[in-house]
Amino acid sequence: MIGCDCDVCHSPDPRDQRLRSSIYIETPECSWVVDTGTDFRTQALREDIRRVDAVVFTHSHTDHIMGFDDLRRFSHARGSMPVYASAETMADLQRVFRFAFNTSNPVPY
Repeated sequence: MIGCDCDVCHSPDPRDQRLRSSIYIETPECSWVVDTGTDFRTQALREDIRRVDAVVFTHSHTDHIMGFDDLRRFSHARGSMPVYASAETMADLQRVFRFAFNTSNPVPY
């Protein structure tokens, strides 16, 4: 935690070096990400993730969606990417990341 001097926050133990949650599921047929937290880019690079076929968002708190922009590399490779979320979460994603849902004038990747 920023500004904390406890033993855990300054521990060299890798188990204490936590990132915000994202889940990657891979099968021979497809790969999915559940939530793209702020640390999604770091996690994708660390785990050498090269394919994401779809993404599921559990809710729209910033610690679950702010890595959304880092999906560009994967959606560019596919041409598009299915996004699954509740109606409320989808509305928030479309508001925050308007450029990603603008099919009439897409932002180049």
